[in-house]
Amino acid sequence: GNDRFVAEYLLQEVIEHLDADVRRFLLHTSMLEWLSANLCDAVTGTGDGRAMLRKLGDQSLFLIPLDRSGELFRYHHLFADLLVYELRVEDPGAADGLHRRAAQWFLDQARPEEAIGHLLAAGDHTNAFRVISEVGHVLYERGEAATLVGWLSTIRAKQPEVPAALEVSLLAAQLAVDQPGDVAETHRRLMRRPELTLGERTAANALYTMLAFRDQQPRNVLRVAAEVRDAIPRLGPNDVVDFLGIGGIASAQVMAEYGAAGAYFLDGDLSRATSALEHVLTLPGTDYPVWKVYVLGTNALVRAWSGHCAEALRVARSAMETARVFGIPHHHATTHAHLAAALAHLDRAEPEPAAVHLEESGRQVQARVASVTYFDLQRSLEARLAALADGPTHALGMPWAPSSSASEAPVVRWAEVDLHTQLLLSSGELVAARATLDGAGHVPQLTPCRIDL
Repeated sequence: GNDRFVAEYLLQEVIEHLDADVRRFLLHTSMLEWLSANLCDAVTGTGDGRAMLRKLGDQSLFLIPLDRSGELFRYHHLFADLLVYELRVEDPGAADGLHRRAAQWFLDQARPEEAIGHLLAAGDHTNAFRVISEVGHVLYERGEAATLVGWLSTIRAKQPEVPAALEVSLLAAQLAVDQPGDVAETHRRLMRRPELTLGERTAANALYTMLAFRDQQPRNVLRVAAEVRDAIPRLGPNDVVDFLGIGGIASAQVMAEYGAAGAYFLDGDLSRATSALEHVLTLPGTDYPVWKVYVLGTNALVRAWSGHCAEALRVARSAMETARVFGIPHHHATTHAHLAAALAHLDRAEPEPAAVHLEESGRQVQARVASVTYFDLQRSLEARLAALADGPTHALGMPWAPSSSASEAPVVRWAEVDLHTQLLLSSGELVAARATLDGAGHVPQLTPCRIDL
């Protein structure tokens, strides 16, 4: 039968005929995703959790074991839904208190992520945000920032007014899951807040500069980075929001200077980008391994794009090793390191290792569907690999031609024109090569490691 008939059966033939203590236990533990004796005791406030679970099992009351030892269980989903509904009808105010008890038990057990869900369900947004701020960096490092976006968006939707610090954390999480449009909107919303402190503004601006590789115009990134640079000397060590547990003044400084370096690179100023990245590596904020991986990887990419491929490969390997030691070998912070390594191997006419690195960077780029810049960087190198492995004619047939997007970075566009010209020349299509150069206008000598076609 359908769910309504099953629910009616459960209500009329099962739940209404239960002993009062069993019924109370079922209702008070219905909001738990899984059950153990200790968790049930904490939520119900009694000490009969183990006996009750054994009794429910003996009566076959829709209790499903989750382990072989008989310690963990869950209710059948439909049965749990009906219990939650019954609790809401019989005692509308009880659920919040039960969720708070569950949250406290999970916190006591050092399981903050499960506690957050119960705090949100209880409407305890203040404590939920406090715990999110403490553990946010863990999810960020695991590549699970989408969970952070969900939690923070829930709080924001439930409250007419939220602290600026929460909006800054939301901005950071949106950036981590590659939502540049949402990042820009959250940044605009923050900038319109009249009570915004200089520290909160600086944190938001520092995060905004990380849009350099998410198709934000270089001039906008450099303008905002300059604002952060000017603000830093006027701020105390605790004035900048410690968003997701990875923020603070040191991180804000690193992000702003890193974003500026990225803008220089994408705008074609490779020398200035290299100098800026070397400076960032001297800042205290790069003690945080994720920032160090970012900076080393981009440093390697700029060096490879400048033609210094041996040095680029060394720096790229350092970035990957830093990520491996920190336990984040596949984090999106390593994207540039893999692109740089691929380009260096292409320069050495080593298509196999180049392909390995492009496969890894490609997985990460596919997760950044909102970023044309990452896609352009990836496809440009894939075309070079095809040219090396299969010849210029094959590469010319690939869908990698310069993007029509207005946001395409000059350094990528120039490199694509250069490669397209090389491929045409190698294929003997001299007229088409000349037409490509004429149509591109002025193309500076910004060629990445050249491929012997």
